[in-house]
Amino acid sequence: MRLLRARVLGHFAVNNSGWFSCSPELTLIVGAAGAGKSTVLRALRSINPPFFEPEPTPFADYPRMVEQGGRQRRVIASKKTAVVTVFACDEPLRAELARIDPVFLETERIEIGRRLDGSRWLTFVEIASSSRWSEVDADMSRLREALGGAGIAEIDEGFAFCATLLPTDRIKGATAARLDRLLSRLDRVAAAADLRGLIARIRHAVSRAERFGKARRLVLRHLPVMLFLRADSLLQTVLDPQGLRGQPPALGEWARPGGDLLFLDLLGIRPGQARWNKAAAGEDHLDRLCDRLTSLLREWLPHRRLRLAARRLQGQVEFAVEGNGNPPVPLDRLPAHLRWLITCAVGVLWSEGRRGGPVVFLLDEPDAGCSEAEAGELSAALPALCDTGHQCVLATTRVSAVREGGRGYLLANEDGGQGSTMHPLSA
Repeated sequence: MRLLRARVLGHFAVNNSGWFSCSPELTLIVGAAGAGKSTVLRALRSINPPFFEPEPTPFADYPRMVEQGGRQRRVIASKKTAVVTVFACDEPLRAELARIDPVFLETERIEIGRRLDGSRWLTFVEIASSSRWSEVDADMSRLREALGGAGIAEIDEGFAFCATLLPTDRIKGATAARLDRLLSRLDRVAAAADLRGLIARIRHAVSRAERFGKARRLVLRHLPVMLFLRADSLLQTVLDPQGLRGQPPALGEWARPGGDLLFLDLLGIRPGQARWNKAAAGEDHLDRLCDRLTSLLREWLPHRRLRLAARRLQGQVEFAVEGNGNPPVPLDRLPAHLRWLITCAVGVLWSEGRRGGPVVFLLDEPDAGCSEAEAGELSAALPALCDTGHQCVLATTRVSAVREGGRGYLLANEDGGQGSTMHPLSA
């Protein structure tokens, strides 16, 4: 699945960004400090955060009241959508969906959103997820004429319920369950083959919502992880799993070491576990992970010839990086943009080892504090990252040229309006 476009709304900083398209590779969101860049990235993160972010609520500080038609109205978090995303349905996913129902062969776009209370919704664009009563009313009338006089109370009550339904009523939830019970009972008393075929056709329409529920669960298993990274979430020089044990991520303002937790997960360790998984975290496994990370870094930065090394020491992992004949240095002594790329490489490796699917990297000002040369090196490396099948949405204060195949947007609050909006940047 690939992120095609998104929209963020319902926040002080970004009241309505408008729809913005996402490149298959790098998408830039440019704006001054306070324009709402981080707000956009956090909203996108909530669509499918990684395992160490169990709290999906997009915004903790959304407006509690809004003005509509000159009147103040309370915002109902369970009804207010905060972020909407549209993903492309790729061929492997479409084939799996078609095994649930052939109608999904028509699926091209899947829309997914989060409400302010954290609840998530998913729709298949231009495909109804449930049948209407009007689609089965005529067939049910035929059954009522043929089997309604059987004198069975359960059947009579079922047909009485059908008489209360309107043509536009959706067949889902309790309505679908009640109709299915009626049809099951009718199937047991129907003798004629044509009636049994009619019942099977109606049951297929009635169970449409159930099949779409299965399809939604399948899509969510294929949904890319939205990995939000900022300066305080980069892989650190020393990993201490005991120091992370039992510490849940902070709610609201996220300040967890994302790169650390991704790497520890590759070693078979998650917060809350009491000890190392020795089979997964042995020296050989650690060396293989570092070799793979080194390979990625050399693809992205071939001129630097970086090599990542790690060692186990007293229950911890310590990292060092060397390159072009220079002696090893700890990660925290590297230029910031290189630490960003190393952490992104950990994300790529984690997606390959744990999920087998893509990641949408949400990078919050990775070029902050970089020199022009370092920012240029970062910009040159990110398309190579995207060549591994992932996407990047990068927030920055630098108005730089959009690379071929990429997209850029300016996030700004114009004319004293309520919140910032997106405007395309010229390539």
